[in-house]
Amino acid sequence: MNKNILFLLVCLCFLMSFANLQAEEVQASLISEVQTIEPGKSFWVGCRLEMKEHWHTYWTNPGDSGLATKIEWELPEGFQPSEIYWPYPEWISAFGAVTFGYEGEIILLSKINVPEDAKIGESISLKGNVSWLACEKTCVPGKASVSINLVVGEKEELNESHKESFAKARAALPEAEKEGTFQAEAKKNSVSLLISFPEEMNGTSKVTFFPKEAGVFDYAIEQKLEKVDQGYLLHLTVSEYWEEPVTKLTGVLVWENDESHSVWEVDVAVETAKETSETKTERKEDEKGAVAENSSTVTSFAIALIFSFVGGLILNLMPCVLPVLSLKILGFVKEAGGDQSKIWKNGVFFTMGVMFSFWSLAGLLIFLKSGGEQLGWGFQLQSPQFVILLGTLFFLIGLNLFGVFEVGTSLMSAGMSTSKQSGLFSSFSSGVLATVAATPCTAPFMGSAIGFTLSEPAYISLLIFSAIGLGMATPYLLVSCFPGLLSVVPKPGPWMETFKQFMGFPMMATVIWLIWVFGQQQGINGTAFMLGILLLVGIGGWIYGRWGNFTKGKTTRAVAKMTFLLILILSLVLPSLVLYGPDEASVNSSPWLDFSTEKLEELREEGKPVFIDFTAAWCLTCQFNKKFILHTQEVSDKFAELGVIKMQADWTNHDEEITKALAKFGRNSVPVYVFYPKGINSTPILLPEVLTVSLVLERLDQAP
Repeated sequence: MNKNILFLLVCLCFLMSFANLQAEEVQASLISEVQTIEPGKSFWVGCRLEMKEHWHTYWTNPGDSGLATKIEWELPEGFQPSEIYWPYPEWISAFGAVTFGYEGEIILLSKINVPEDAKIGESISLKGNVSWLACEKTCVPGKASVSINLVVGEKEELNESHKESFAKARAALPEAEKEGTFQAEAKKNSVSLLISFPEEMNGTSKVTFFPKEAGVFDYAIEQKLEKVDQGYLLHLTVSEYWEEPVTKLTGVLVWENDESHSVWEVDVAVETAKETSETKTERKEDEKGAVAENSSTVTSFAIALIFSFVGGLILNLMPCVLPVLSLKILGFVKEAGGDQSKIWKNGVFFTMGVMFSFWSLAGLLIFLKSGGEQLGWGFQLQSPQFVILLGTLFFLIGLNLFGVFEVGTSLMSAGMSTSKQSGLFSSFSSGVLATVAATPCTAPFMGSAIGFTLSEPAYISLLIFSAIGLGMATPYLLVSCFPGLLSVVPKPGPWMETFKQFMGFPMMATVIWLIWVFGQQQGINGTAFMLGILLLVGIGGWIYGRWGNFTKGKTTRAVAKMTFLLILILSLVLPSLVLYGPDEASVNSSPWLDFSTEKLEELREEGKPVFIDFTAAWCLTCQFNKKFILHTQEVSDKFAELGVIKMQADWTNHDEEITKALAKFGRNSVPVYVFYPKGINSTPILLPEVLTVSLVLERLDQAP
């Protein structure tokens, strides 16, 4: 590591802001209960979230961790959205934490108020920017723009195709609280909710309360239900970290029996229980136990420090860190037999890099936690942008070790002082990189220590993270302070070049792992995206190594460096545009039908206009036209305006029916675009293979 590589890392961080990456764990869309809206009235819309198996998103109060889904509306002037009507959540337990969320499919309802002056016949576009956090074993933030087009009419008309979905969504909403149904009382470190309808609770098998205010209760402690004369008491344990008195209880109560379930909204004031002689005795016993508890806390803190230090040591054995270890081994080998003070200084600077990184990451976590964010250690790998950045960096380091290009050769003629400064900076940078690579691999003994950290004051958190960093840096510090340990290392020689090249393979192994992580987040398209970036970066590295070295002229070197930088920019921008482009869910809610000759004939007999996209996944022109032309807002609006039925003939795998359909138009390849205008006897219009938005709009408008 030297200044050039750190500069490259900064450039990659900047350029990654151009990448438009979309997680595929959740698919978002917008649906409406009506197809025609009426001025002065309100109507229901639903943001539908479809999650992959075992993945979940979060309720308004996510629980011990997570983030609630948010919708930011972009509506025409005069249209007013309501807040989200939250359906009751599921109780999700994992790794000792409890979260509240949704699995499978969920519809988040909102009401839209239509202004009185909305014009009859006007087409209205409703758009919402949705953001969520999807979690399974790891968590991936996601976002999407969803939209729908509706028409203003004299009378509201229901959308029959979504009737069942909205009925199911409303059934999951809590009922309004019945007067006198609930009473709440605070006692000691708990709140008891009195439920006063025993006749309806008869046969109850399970009762669950989901609080709306985060952090008040300890979700891990079981909610106990007790039968009393007035009905039922549900006992909720207040969190030991909640310092304010509980004066109000808001949330959702779900009770289930063998045949059905009911959901109620709870919003009651919490009364303070009167202190009896029994509670006074309990309070005195609690005060006596406070000293013992403080002593236990000190012991727990000492154990956490030990576990943190041991965990930091073990981090050096994690596969995430081994590539960085390779770099340091090379450095120690090169320095063996040389200036021992230089070895000591490099060890100290490496330790400083590790400690600085742990303090920075710990400070970031503490800051986010104080702002209400719930994040876990290693959270940076939840970001696809960071994964691809780290993979690209390791790939470049691997190419450097293989000898494709060299960095820092221009410094060979510099003075000795500059050389020393570069070495110290390299050691500090190696410590930073080692920490960044290490944090996702939480070693044994560290889980409980980190959990202890995130629930304690900031100064304790910093001490714990300092112990982790010191544990990780200790082996390097020992070797640098006692250079005699390097006596077992062979003397420098030609074998070092072979060893250097061999160390490139652990780098590439790490790149493979990061590609797998990225593929888990982004799917097969994401994997192709990252491989495309690595291919272009590899070409750029080869050009830099071939013409950017010190044996070439100054102009040649400058051109090689600029070409490498340009290829680096293209490698991050162009694959992103081709693979991801505009979000399809944001432009039109109407789906593309699968092509069939029978369905086509049926639609034509009904006199409906039909547009057919003959496409294939392996056709780059098809994918470009799909992302940037056919699925744009302008073209989708025109399809909706003309009532065009959209069909997609996917020829990715051989399909005899599609082959015959292509032959009818004298074609045997894709893409092919065919538009059947309205009317049973209309003549089909063939569009060219390369499309533009203006061309498609022109052909649609010119059709009889």
